[in-house]
Amino acid sequence: MSSTPTSETVPASLDAAAIAARLSRLPAKGIALRIMVATAAAYFFDLYDQSAFGIVAPAMRAGEGFSLNNIATLVSVTFTGMLIGALIGGRVADRHGRLPILRVGLVLASLGSLAHVFASGLIAFGVLRLVTAIGMGIIFVVAMTYLVEVSPVHRRGSRVALTAFFGGIGGATVAILGRTIIPLDPHAWRWLFAIGGLGLLALGLLFRLPESPLWLLSRGRPEDAERELQRLERGVEQAVGTALPPAVVKHSMAEVAAEEESVQGSGWRAAFRGKLLRPTIILMAIWIVYSTVTQVFSVWLATILQMRGFDSETLLTITMVAIVGAPVGMLLAFAFADRLPRKAQFFGVAVVAGIVGLLFGIVPAAGVIAVMAFVHFVLIAWFSPVLNAAMMDEYPSALRSTGAGMAYSSGRLWSIVFPFTVAAALHAYGAGIIGWVLLAAWVTIALLGLGLRGSISSRSAEPSS
Repeated sequence: MSSTPTSETVPASLDAAAIAARLSRLPAKGIALRIMVATAAAYFFDLYDQSAFGIVAPAMRAGEGFSLNNIATLVSVTFTGMLIGALIGGRVADRHGRLPILRVGLVLASLGSLAHVFASGLIAFGVLRLVTAIGMGIIFVVAMTYLVEVSPVHRRGSRVALTAFFGGIGGATVAILGRTIIPLDPHAWRWLFAIGGLGLLALGLLFRLPESPLWLLSRGRPEDAERELQRLERGVEQAVGTALPPAVVKHSMAEVAAEEESVQGSGWRAAFRGKLLRPTIILMAIWIVYSTVTQVFSVWLATILQMRGFDSETLLTITMVAIVGAPVGMLLAFAFADRLPRKAQFFGVAVVAGIVGLLFGIVPAAGVIAVMAFVHFVLIAWFSPVLNAAMMDEYPSALRSTGAGMAYSSGRLWSIVFPFTVAAALHAYGAGIIGWVLLAAWVTIALLGLGLRGSISSRSAEPSS
């Protein structure tokens, strides 16, 4: 009795399944490695700047005479810019390509960060936070979209996690630099923004890379898709020194083709039609709640510790210890992203993070607080690439940047209002309320994550023969 075939040779015509099959043969060498390095560099400076503002906020309050509400205003402006960058940048990237828009985002973020060195006053800092954040929003959505579309389906999660690891290194770097530089001089915090301007050096890595073949195919340009795919293949063959094996279409790759062909319409409205409606709503809700968690720890951590009575050196030390947990979490995500079911990671990491977040908020000892903050950052960093990979897998290439930008922007929209909510809560209830907020947020995330479909590979397991 014959068995059901699990794969077939790539057809002569180019479709999404054929592209996925040919990409699946590409190890992370040669031009494929260059793509990972380029996106990792972009994320390094993206996360560097996101973490920098939270670390310098107490010093800015002292040096510029800013009130807590002034800091909240700058935080809101930052998230407004990230919303604009993700929403508009994602849509433009779906129409005009991944790489050109990614370069624009890196230039805006780097020049905006560098200009902070010369700024003075709330209005000037507000304008620069807006410009920098628009670039950051573009980088976040478009770089991840590009990386996913040129990676093997069965390696998307781990490659997203590995790239995000270098973003975590960016956050850890600014924490270490902040602990070292800020105590030297009342205005030394400006140097952290100057270092962020070095992101311009990463711009050169984004040139001479191939455009996403899946995006080109979704735009009705199969000849261009074939050309860019051949560039990828030749670049890898030159690196490994041998010809690539024949490409074979497996069921997970056929699933990619089915996803690509399921698009109905284009633009923001298309993300709310048909089977995309459910994941879009769930992802928007997750990003809203997840933004609460990340903002507390990326922007308000030093301020919360200051309100709990810790001096400048102690709070900077705790912040440095905490943020160093980010690359550790990214490595855990890299190790397990494609090995554990995504829903299990969603639920497990979120529940543990909620408990740790509560302990961070209620324990009094500085040493224990530092440990809890470190572990919490580990879990935040583990969860982030899992969420990002899940978000990218929910959308076809024609809508991937648009859909991801909308979901991510919902969190940024909430983040515009949230700083004032945090400021009011801290005034009314003190820093002790934060632990309970973190617990409630993580439990909500855990429950929402159960509604996602899971990775493409888990949705289309190979049938047994």
